[in-house]
Amino acid sequence: MTFLNCIADCNRHDLSRFTPFHMAGHSVGWMRTDTLPLLRRYDDVFDFASGIVSLAEHFEDCTSRSEALMKVARDLDAKDGVLPPWRDELYPVFADPTHPDFTPNGTALPLAHIIRSAVLFFGLPAWGVHLNGYVEDENGIKVWLARRGPSCFDFPGKLDNVVAGGQPVGLSIDDNLAKEAQEEASIEASLIAQASPEGSISCTVETPFGLSVGTTFVYDLKLPSGFTPRSLDGEVSEFLLLSTNEVMEMAATTAKTLYFKPNSALVILDFLLRHGLLDRTPDRANIAAALGREA
Repeated sequence: MTFLNCIADCNRHDLSRFTPFHMAGHSVGWMRTDTLPLLRRYDDVFDFASGIVSLAEHFEDCTSRSEALMKVARDLDAKDGVLPPWRDELYPVFADPTHPDFTPNGTALPLAHIIRSAVLFFGLPAWGVHLNGYVEDENGIKVWLARRGPSCFDFPGKLDNVVAGGQPVGLSIDDNLAKEAQEEASIEASLIAQASPEGSISCTVETPFGLSVGTTFVYDLKLPSGFTPRSLDGEVSEFLLLSTNEVMEMAATTAKTLYFKPNSALVILDFLLRHGLLDRTPDRANIAAALGREA
């Protein structure tokens, strides 16, 4: 298996099985066509025409749209297997998801807020922040990784970036990174402030709950040699400090047999690419292109 297999497996989807979802005249998501009967009872909330599902036009602002989507989400949550476990976090729905604005009082106001658990059902773009924590000495680079706890709903026991979390409504990206870093790895504000933003990685993949359209804001942080991450929120079972050779060997497998949570594997590959650790890989240029990076 190769790094390209890993990237491809994190992007497997067939849009012919999905129906576009529109809101306020904008295409915002993709819904699995076989789930549309679940929405037919909400004829006051959704319009079905021309092969498109649209939130009804009489919902004219963020508040009314959010309330309508919350009502539907709570009903869907009562049906077994339709939504993943409920998580009380609100995610934004932007008219232009290619230019999300998470800054306080941002100008790109969301069309609506939606509960995190319903994002996959509606196939809406979602964002997160991930941190590559590493140490470097005369022997080279080693990377800190987190093993997801057994109680995590998705990918329990798989390896993750040292910090990884979703990007909710109400926090800037930097503030969210600082919050997640403290909760997940006990990285204090003064240290996380030294993290460098390294752009973003996107992937689109089918899941049992719908289409995952994800973008991860990537940060790198060179950690002190004596620092050891420690979980405060209980979502991590252990932290591992691994050589880049070990990480490369694990990342070369496909997502189905992956050691990593899939989107975290992409962040790791991106880290290896940017730090010159894939320079001798024959497919380096193709790997860069598949990750959306310059060769």
